[in-house]
Amino acid sequence: MTQINKTHIFKKLSIYNVFILMLLSLSCSSNNEVIENAGVEVVDIEASIDNFSIVKLSDYASDIRYIPLETSDSILIGGISKVIYERETIYILDYSGKIHLFDKRGRHQKSFFRKGRGPGEYTDAFSLNVNPDNGDIFIVDVWKGILRYDNNFNFIKMYSFPGKGTASPGVEIIGEELIAVSLASFIDFGYSIICYGQDTSDIVYKKEAILTHDPTKRDVLRFLYYSMYKLGDQLRYYNSSKDSVFSLSQDFQDRALYYISMGKYKEPENISTEDYGSSEPKIITPLTYFESDRLLFMSFILRGLCREPIEMKGIKQDGTESVSYSTADYSIYDKQKKVVKFLLHPEKDIHGMEEDILGGKPFWPNYVNSNKDFVSYEHALDLINYFEKYPPKTKELKELSATLKEDSNPVFIIATSK
Repeated sequence: MTQINKTHIFKKLSIYNVFILMLLSLSCSSNNEVIENAGVEVVDIEASIDNFSIVKLSDYASDIRYIPLETSDSILIGGISKVIYERETIYILDYSGKIHLFDKRGRHQKSFFRKGRGPGEYTDAFSLNVNPDNGDIFIVDVWKGILRYDNNFNFIKMYSFPGKGTASPGVEIIGEELIAVSLASFIDFGYSIICYGQDTSDIVYKKEAILTHDPTKRDVLRFLYYSMYKLGDQLRYYNSSKDSVFSLSQDFQDRALYYISMGKYKEPENISTEDYGSSEPKIITPLTYFESDRLLFMSFILRGLCREPIEMKGIKQDGTESVSYSTADYSIYDKQKKVVKFLLHPEKDIHGMEEDILGGKPFWPNYVNSNKDFVSYEHALDLINYFEKYPPKTKELKELSATLKEDSNPVFIIATSK
């Protein structure tokens, strides 16, 4: 990694962030035009809010594979915390903190479990990631930091968090030695993105967090931290206000890529608890973003703008039935056509794109890997129930359906992007 003038970079980022804030303070109509002229791509949610349609997977993927993961008495996966597909290997982190490795055909290779407080041990595996270049495995422990192992699970080193009370950390690998960590420290409120160099004590980049405190707002404490994802070698990040998606290159050049324009539907800063939990107001709350070469995948709470709310029934403490509605929904931005589409359900109450390649359950990726594959999974019981309602018609899915049992391990799904 080249030598970096950190002071120069921080000054440059500060000036840049002030510039972005100035842009965002303009009126909505002129705001989009000014931001576009500044080289930031506008994703116009407000203008596209009526563009609902069923989106076909075949428009964006050339094939799809369903890989049932080997099941035995010694290999039983319950809930999944994180799934990764790199180097033709499937990595599964389950709720117990175990990591399971399967080959590209779903055959079990090995499992890893090293809970403890000693060197090379983790107290709580919150998440993981894998370096696609050398296979190094990074385990996120909310209490200790990032633990790094080689592909045989030999411990290499640990990157300690600089703050206390860290929550919801994530890790991305940039090149051979540089790693980026997103974190929210609810005690000392220091930084929301940090990058480590070769030395575990060498923090070469810091992105300050934003803290607001106002007891009249929905959150007594609102901590604006950043979420991250990667596309190729570039790190993307966005904060919880989610108006913009930024890019951070390996030499720490920081720039805005997309401005997510909500216009009149933007969630007010002083939104009430009642409005936040209601399905009536025409207010949009962004949830997540990630990206492929062609698509920006987005999810939102649409509330009164949702076309297909999902009814959810429950039982109250007094034994009576309660009914609520989920207005969370998916959307894609086609970067080639410059079009935003909100996704209608291909099957009743099932989110995602219509899986029109093999005719499976509607598909939505968990993430996009370094080979630009769309990566997802389904629990066996969910697929069994789906195939009972919608019997499979293709040979591949008929064979898959015949092998599934209620206690089978999940089915891993990979779609090759066009």
